[in-house]
Amino acid sequence: DEYVSVEYAVYGSRWVQLGLFSLLSVSNALLWITFAPIVSQTMSFYDISTLWVNMLSVVFMIAYIPMVFPASYYLDKHGLRFGLLIGALGNAIGACVRVVGFNHVTFALCFLGQTLAAIAQPFILNAPPIVASNWFPENQRTIATTIGSVANPLGVAVGFVLPPLVASDDKYIPLLLGIEALVSLVVLAIIYFFVQDKPPLPPSAAAAQTEEQIPLWEATLELFSNVQFWILFIAFGLALGTFNTLATLLNEMIVPYGYDSIQSGALGAVVILFGLVGSGLFGAVVDMYHLYKVTLIVALAGGAVVLVAFTLLLDEDRFWTLLVFSSLLGFTLMPVLPLGLELSCEVSFPIREAVPSGYLMAVGQVVGIIMVVGMNALITNGHVKAALWIMCACVAVSCWLMTIFFHPLRRLEHEKKASVRSINP
Repeated sequence: DEYVSVEYAVYGSRWVQLGLFSLLSVSNALLWITFAPIVSQTMSFYDISTLWVNMLSVVFMIAYIPMVFPASYYLDKHGLRFGLLIGALGNAIGACVRVVGFNHVTFALCFLGQTLAAIAQPFILNAPPIVASNWFPENQRTIATTIGSVANPLGVAVGFVLPPLVASDDKYIPLLLGIEALVSLVVLAIIYFFVQDKPPLPPSAAAAQTEEQIPLWEATLELFSNVQFWILFIAFGLALGTFNTLATLLNEMIVPYGYDSIQSGALGAVVILFGLVGSGLFGAVVDMYHLYKVTLIVALAGGAVVLVAFTLLLDEDRFWTLLVFSSLLGFTLMPVLPLGLELSCEVSFPIREAVPSGYLMAVGQVVGIIMVVGMNALITNGHVKAALWIMCACVAVSCWLMTIFFHPLRRLEHEKKASVRSINP
């Protein structure tokens, strides 16, 4: 290959752009998880079954599958700002439509609002690697992807705590929905006025290279003709599907053991909060040493061990013990999300980041749908531990798959070969 001297620059405003994107991701996660920690209140308010409460979350996973294609296309073809505006607009409209569904007669409107927000989600969840590539140099890309990716789980953490506090009684559900609609509208305004597509000069040689677009169908064919991408695809899908299932069904898994929605919210929150710590630590290590595979194996192996311990210890009057293991579960499992997305971009270069990351997120949603439906059936019939053992097995298989994953880091190799000239504006 021939390499030319590329003029590039790193701008301080990159952190502002990452922060603005993170706000959007948090607001979307709030809508996704709204009803999961207040199952009994939602059932009472809308006069619906547990299945329909779960569907308010599962619809996000279902909608992601067909929407990953247009989301990847528009982010790839029309740029980051255009894709995020679509995501923010759909998010805000969905939140406002939910507010109209104030009683069981109009539950359909609430579900429609969830569906609209779900349709917007792929435009948001596919974006972290693009934000990182467009704005950050190679030694900060993983931590940038990490921050952007864990913004969504951070919103889930807020979503675990806020609904039980605001809607401890079902009569306060309209207030909860109104608060979340207001947040979504404010975020839409922020995205419209302040988010930029990319800086005047690229931050790295790879960012300059990926400006030359490969058609979506051609990129898809190239990805799925690669056995190693299939291994990463399946491993990531199992890990993300398990994490999404835990987030959706945590309340239902611990209620049979005498825990309430406040305690469920606390467990869910520490999973996310310690996951943020773990993601930051693992992301910093990968940025420094670029050991994607080893780091992912360590994270997945740790997650499998902790999930086994959580399963064995789940019983009555063990809240503080479960709190500790929930923290460890988040610390080990959540880093898999940003590390997996960033690794997919490394091995698929020069394909634009929206394509491989979109497919990885999509398979996570597919696995999540299957697992939520299957695990909900087991939990409903009193087999909570069986559901947890299946999730343990999924994480263990994901870990094993990463041990047989071998692929060069094409993006880093390109940057090592390219001759670049740094500018500090």
